[in-house]
Amino acid sequence: MFCQLFTNTTTTTTTATAAVAAVAAATATATATATATATATTTTTTTSTTTTSTTTTTTTTKCNLQYNLVSINSIFFKCSL
Repeated sequence: MFCQLFTNTTTTTTTATAAVAAVAAATATATATATATATATTTTTTTSTTTTSTTTTTTTTKCNLQYNLVSINSIFFKCSL
């Protein structure tokens, strides 16, 4: 491979030119494909939202009635036992 590269300059130049043209064509095709893929992905992308909540449970006795005071994202709920 290296002998041919140094002894036959014309073939190497021609091959290099053909290789550059092939790479340019492949790059253009890849760019067009990437653009089409990006467009398709953009139109079909769905966004999901993840909600994280903190739950705190406190047991309290009031008026002889026991219940749990549950806090979810700073909203309190009374849960009877």
